[in-house]
Amino acid sequence: MIKYHSINGQFVPKQEAVVSLSDLGLQRAYAIFDYFKVTQGKPVFVDDYLERFYDSSAAISLDIPMTKEQLKSHIFEFIAANQVEEAGIKLLLTGGDTEDGYTYQQSKLMVYGMAQINYPAHLMASGIKLMSYNYEREVPEIKTTNYAVSIMLRHQMEAMDAKDLLYFKYGVITESARSNVFIVKNDGTLVTPARNILYGITRKRIIEIARALSLKVELRDITTEETIEAKEIFITSSGKGALAITQIDDFIIGNGKPGENDSPHGQTLPRARPRVRGNKLSYRTIEYWQSL
Repeated sequence: MIKYHSINGQFVPKQEAVVSLSDLGLQRAYAIFDYFKVTQGKPVFVDDYLERFYDSSAAISLDIPMTKEQLKSHIFEFIAANQVEEAGIKLLLTGGDTEDGYTYQQSKLMVYGMAQINYPAHLMASGIKLMSYNYEREVPEIKTTNYAVSIMLRHQMEAMDAKDLLYFKYGVITESARSNVFIVKNDGTLVTPARNILYGITRKRIIEIARALSLKVELRDITTEETIEAKEIFITSSGKGALAITQIDDFIIGNGKPGENDSPHGQTLPRARPRVRGNKLSYRTIEYWQSL
């Protein structure tokens, strides 16, 4: 159970961790974040997440009041102070307090813990439906806190029994609201968008593993037509691992079921990754966040 959060490097009892009403993150959504899991007391892929966090801060011109190594050490101290073996950790960097509601003065760095965000098991097994939406996130390469569009559309998604969104622009898909997208073509080629996306850590690992297995991988634009004609589609994130997409709007993907183990992605994983659950490169069995 989480007892402490951290604000600018100082541990604060959970009940006392607060943000000012004048914070630019609250006033103007001038903030970035990142999230990763703690498994068996270790932060999973922490170096990858820190690299992305620092890249986001530089891109949005927010200063982080710690070096990367200092923040990494602080994360381990955070885990020890809270005595957690399994948890989620979120890094949040805001524009800090502002006198006029607009001008940036000094950023505020928060580290806070929570229960792991795991997708429901029955949906992991069955796959989900996506609702397409003509939209591209502002500065998609930066992990900002602005998810207003996806939250705004929740009632439309519920009405058509969709669990998430698929963004597209000018006939090209980019990403889901909180996930990267992969398609598997009929010849077994694995394809994922290469631009106008957030470069996910789980996405990165899947590409590495697929290439290690000598599978054909393409990083490029994917048209909407190519998407609905795909043999398989899955989305990836820290919380979902890899999750099958069986339907987009009214279009059934493949046979409407998660990919089978006899697909080109059912080859045995390299022994170099023994801590990955399951021994198949299939999104029904792999939870990439457990690969240390």
